[in-house]
Amino acid sequence: MANWFVNFLAFIGLLLILGWSIRTIGKIIANRRTDLIISNIYPPGDYMMATGIKCPDYWVYVGNDAKGNYICRNSFDIDTRPKKMNEKIEGCKNVRCYSNPNDKEVIFASLDKMGSDLTWDYKSKEGLTSMTEDQRIDFVKNFKPEDVFEVNDEGENVDVGTSRCDWMKCCGPYMGENSQSDAVWLGVNDYCGRSIES
Repeated sequence: MANWFVNFLAFIGLLLILGWSIRTIGKIIANRRTDLIISNIYPPGDYMMATGIKCPDYWVYVGNDAKGNYICRNSFDIDTRPKKMNEKIEGCKNVRCYSNPNDKEVIFASLDKMGSDLTWDYKSKEGLTSMTEDQRIDFVKNFKPEDVFEVNDEGENVDVGTSRCDWMKCCGPYMGENSQSDAVWLGVNDYCGRSIES
């Protein structure tokens, strides 16, 4: 009787070890597949968090303003479309390529405006939640920095905070009176032409 009981426990133990092994191997395969998919995304999410979401290509991130918005400086004198040209492009009348023209700086909303627990990265090492594709589209199209005003010709304060997509559309290089070319912003431009699916 005791021999049968020992064999039964050994069989149960073998099944548990075999089940645990299969589950562990399955998790390893799934993680490798996920890592392979993430490694093929360009630009990588960690680049977007560190640099890419903050400033357009070739612009320099110089810090945050008092409200937490990102400040980007055109340190390399990248050509941008003059204000008078923006008035001719649909949707660009109130878009300012510079929030601070004297220092050649522009301000963009920080990622914290979406929530401090979100990250652009696909696999957060800090335990943050990765943004969905719809959240990324919403952020680059609709989120503007707060309290960026300019006094218009009538002496009124006009909100001229701009989203990343509007800035790209309206602040590309000036290439002549009738040209319109978008600014380059790797990782952001992919989302500007898409619509939210949910």
